[in-house]
Amino acid sequence: MKEKSQKSLNTVIAGLGSWQGDDQAGWRLIELLRKCASLRAQLVALQEPTELITYLDGCHRLVIVDACLSGAAPGSIFRFRWPDVRIDQLRSESSHSFGIGSTLHLSERLGKLPQQVVVFGIEVEACHCLWKLTSAVEHGLHRLKRRVLREVSEAVHA
Repeated sequence: MKEKSQKSLNTVIAGLGSWQGDDQAGWRLIELLRKCASLRAQLVALQEPTELITYLDGCHRLVIVDACLSGAAPGSIFRFRWPDVRIDQLRSESSHSFGIGSTLHLSERLGKLPQQVVVFGIEVEACHCLWKLTSAVEHGLHRLKRRVLREVSEAVHA
């Protein structure tokens, strides 16, 4: 999926996903954030976590959003700060061949890992050939948008 650059490159917000039902949650969040004119971040929608590495030059803060399956209620939101072993355990219904944790470890080895990395997961319900999100994930996305905006705002003012 196509990426869009905004006013500042030191913060990257990356939404991971596919077109399979709730797995598109990361992409949909990026669409919602693109409507926030005051947001100072580069917004990217990606299919594979390894694509993140392309956007890390000059990046000081990275926020990743992806669908996950943990057994919690659909639409639940999880926040992890790197390094957190739970990031390695995140699972989604997507076909990511190289997970978020592995990508962050590789970025670290390459000397490209930003100083601040936060991963948000949104619990999914159905990741199959649907063209829309389930209502639980749709509602969760609006809460997630507020949390991501607060995360970026707090980091700027810290």
